[in-house]
Amino acid sequence: MDFVTKLPTKSKAEENECYIHLSILSDPYETKGDSLNLTFDKFVEIMSENPMPFDNIYTRVDGLVARQAKSNSGNNRLFTWEINYNCHSYITFPLQRFSEQFNTSLYLYINGKEFGEAINNSKLHSCRVLDLNILFDAFILILHRHRMLVSDSGVSGPFYIKANICMFRLHPNTHFGPIRSPISV
Repeated sequence: MDFVTKLPTKSKAEENECYIHLSILSDPYETKGDSLNLTFDKFVEIMSENPMPFDNIYTRVDGLVARQAKSNSGNNRLFTWEINYNCHSYITFPLQRFSEQFNTSLYLYINGKEFGEAINNSKLHSCRVLDLNILFDAFILILHRHRMLVSDSGVSGPFYIKANICMFRLHPNTHFGPIRSPISV
């Protein structure tokens, strides 16, 4: 059950970043005895595929890890996929956020300019907007990839997914700390 409730560690530099953490499990109570039947080479092959290629792939004591580190700092959490030997996946997906100057940062969206102007006109202080547009497509791709990873292990579902959106502090003087909004599907 640790896989359902855990939050990843993050560096001090990442305390203002926003992430969604997904736990994908086929056996949340681990009563079926699922065991990952996946070689490292097959893991690398699957995780290197487009449209979500991972380029930093390695093993660890309790499973396998893939990260999108190509043009990012290796010290950050990044887009990270962990799968353990019980066939549970844990994915950290960074969320794009916009702070201030919304009318210039949201202009690429159909209603972005008007939305940015409405936020600016509302006189909100220390406001930020999370870009959740990509999530639906990302969720579909992530679930498909998880199915590929566990298919040779005889695991075909049902899958239980828990999403945890973590938004961290804007400023040291704010007192709401991490906001965790569990969403179970």
